[in-house]
Formats: sequence, C-alpha cells, structure tokens
Amino acid sequence: MIGRSFADLTDAFIWVGRFNEATETARCGLVHLENEISANRVRLLPALGQASAASVGREPASAALREALDLASQVSDPKLEARLLGARSIANFHYFRFV
Repeated sequence: MIGRSFADLTDAFIWVGRFNEATETARCGLVHLENEISANRVRLLPALGQASAASVGREPASAALREALDLASQVSDPKLEARLLGARSIANFHYFRFV
C-alpha cells in the first residue's frame, strides 16, 4: 500500500504541474520500496522520469526511465509498459527528442 500511495501522490503532483514535489515524493517512495521488483516500483520510476525531465534535467530522467524499462520487462504487465512508454514520450518531448 505504501508504494501505491506514493505513486498516486506523485501522479497528482505531476497533474497539477508541481514537478519538484513529484520528484521528491517519487524518490521517497522508491526509498521505501528499496530494490523491490514490483508494479508499484515500476509505476514510480516513469513518474520520477517524467517529473525529473520537467524539473531536474535530462540525465536523471533518462536514468529513471532506463531502470523502469529493465524492471517492466521482469514484471510483464502490458499496462505498466504502456504507461512507461507514455512517460518516456513526455520526457523526450521536453528535450525535443522525437524518435
């Protein structure tokens, strides 16, 4: 439940454009989940990538999205993979990387 709560709060911060708070919330949630391989961790990582792209910079966003891709392949959830690809598209849009 902790992971889901952090993921929901992070999403809410992103929706209202509070990217610094979203980044902090996602990082805090990831600390609580540590190295767990779960859907909630996979859900937090693309949100962190998306918020980081808008607030912190390209490299932290890319690192979070790469880790999310690695974990998503282990979880095997098509909805999570679609969410991840959407977050990656938004992060790429911030840096005009239209690939």
